[in-house]
Amino acid sequence: MVWNYRIVKTQIQDEIRHGIHEVYYGTGSEEIPEGASQEELDKLGVSWTEDPVIVDTFEDPEGLKDILLRMLAACDKPIIDGVE
Repeated sequence: MVWNYRIVKTQIQDEIRHGIHEVYYGTGSEEIPEGASQEELDKLGVSWTEDPVIVDTFEDPEGLKDILLRMLAACDKPIIDGVE
């Protein structure tokens, strides 16, 4: 299964929040139409972690740098609207 980090817009109580989540692509393609509805995302087999990711500790600085760069790349992709 293909995955990457993406920014997902969610709603917590009355507040709109944005977080970096692990997003999984059931079709194997990371292409998501901008502004895709939840129904379209379901058809594409797109799902994401319930909670945003937390940067953990790593054995070496290179591991940490790799994760941070992949998270930063999420900022260049369209935001996934997780508000239902």
